Amino acid sequence: MTKEEFIKKYGLEAYNKHLEQRREWYKAHKEYEKAKANEWQSQNKDKNSLNQKNWYQNNRDKVTDYNKTYYKENKEYFLKKYCENLEYIFNYELAKADNFIGWHIHHILENYWSKADLKKKDLYYNVNPESLIFMRSEIHNADKGLSAKHPECSKWHKRYYSEQKK
Repeated sequence: MTKEEFIKKYGLEAYNKHLEQRREWYKAHKEYEKAKANEWQSQNKDKNSLNQKNWYQNNRDKVTDYNKTYYKENKEYFLKKYCENLEYIFNYELAKADNFIGWHIHHILENYWSKADLKKKDLYYNVNPESLIFMRSEIHNADKGLSAKHPECSKWHKRYYSEQKK
């Protein structure tokens, strides 16, 4: 029965009373329903986990292919979460020429703070383009490895500019 039909048959006052009763019932049973759902989930956790693993094993290639194509098609959209004006980021033209494949955005501030610290300070996404640089994947990955072992060697500009001069 729709709202209009209920009001027409029983009146507006009865409809409001009915709504109030439903709200009270929901408040009284909300915790119970939550507890019941959590209990069912904990009882069937192993079964659900096994079903998910089996499904993923059977569909791994499809999922991987879908994720790769989706990310490639929407690469510029994903990059825009770092900065709205991508064209002002250093090496933008080089990255765009390669359709951003094989390029990473690197935060210059990551030479001094970790990714987690930058996220805590709200300096990781939606930042000025001057604090970002497009780097080739090999250089970016090497930079991550070096910074873990020797923070003083991880300055991207030393390595990057020395390679460009060659």
